[in-house]
Amino acid sequence: MTTVWNGSPGNRPARKIRFDDYPSGRDASRPPEAPGYSGRRAVIGGVLTLAILTSCLALAFREWRAGYRERAAFGAGHVATAIEPLAGVVPPDVSPADWHEAVTDARAMLVTLTAANLLDLDQMHALRDEVAARVARARPETARDDLARLWDDLAARAGPNVAGRHPRPKLLPPPDHPQMRSERGGNTKKSSADKDEDKKKRKILTADDADDRR
Repeated sequence: MTTVWNGSPGNRPARKIRFDDYPSGRDASRPPEAPGYSGRRAVIGGVLTLAILTSCLALAFREWRAGYRERAAFGAGHVATAIEPLAGVVPPDVSPADWHEAVTDARAMLVTLTAANLLDLDQMHALRDEVAARVARARPETARDDLARLWDDLAARAGPNVAGRHPRPKLLPPPDHPQMRSERGGNTKKSSADKDEDKKKRKILTADDADDRR
């Protein structure tokens, strides 16, 4: 700093003129930076993290989609087709056209079930073998009940959201039919006529036992 005195005569007070030295260097006028990370580094780090996360999610989705397509193709090409031979086992009291339509509806339910991402490949293999075994055991006199039981089992596995897309064929007996309940091992109530018949049989057996004792 340099100070210059004004030596003019008179009683006026002398003025002092001050010259400050200009700081050298380009960065001298900048305020000191606060300690810590800069905003640019934070933005770059966030962008890199987001890019890595997006790549991982895209890779995982690609693998899941490939597995889903494989399972859906196997279900449509191998599981659903296992029921097709049943169309040739026509019940005696059903027209071939109606029976073929019912089997086609069951095949469509199999396609929907296997495409719903509810079963893995092992479960699909087991379902294919189960359907093929049921079809092999079917006979014209039992084919309608066999298809009805298969339909009920598929609807139970698929759930209401999937099974609701496929209305039950009208020619199939309803799930609460007495014959269907008895074949599933359920307890069915006997009618009064059946009860009377059982009583008569018991009386006959009791009389026969009494005669034998005599």
